[in-house]
Amino acid sequence: FNQFSFLSASTNSEAIPIMLRERLRRIDLSPYNDVELIRIFNKNLKGLKCETELESEIVKCGRKNPRIMTALAGDAAEYCKNRNFRVINAANWLQIKRVFNIRPLGLLSNEIELLRYLNDVGPSTLTSISAKLGLASTTVRREIEYYLLANGLITIDGKRYLTPQGREIIRECQ
Repeated sequence: FNQFSFLSASTNSEAIPIMLRERLRRIDLSPYNDVELIRIFNKNLKGLKCETELESEIVKCGRKNPRIMTALAGDAAEYCKNRNFRVINAANWLQIKRVFNIRPLGLLSNEIELLRYLNDVGPSTLTSISAKLGLASTTVRREIEYYLLANGLITIDGKRYLTPQGREIIRECQ
């Protein structure tokens, strides 16, 4: 086996059995920065141009994820191509967000529903949130709360609390 190399990639190293993980050399990659993400977006615009003033908002809507940035670019390119637009400006971006249901920070429906629930009822337990959303508590914790916590929209201290930034996002989503 000394002539073989194995290469593997994962965003969840916990899923790799410990016995295997201990025998691997781990290489952690840095997250993409905003410049790299907007470069990915622009590269996938299929000949369109994007006004520089929109780049920061577009990166936020792309959840700092290169795959989502590529999808956003594809949606924007499709929208603009069908209307013979050559540039994505503020007015076009507003319409693209409306047509493709792009929300502030790229929030997903379940994330917004959790924020609205906390806004309506106040601090809540994971169990009550899970019941309201109809999802397992592990799903809420791993897939919904993580992004909201990372963006400062909720805090957790036993119960889940909506932050002032979370309240602002709720107003933007209405």
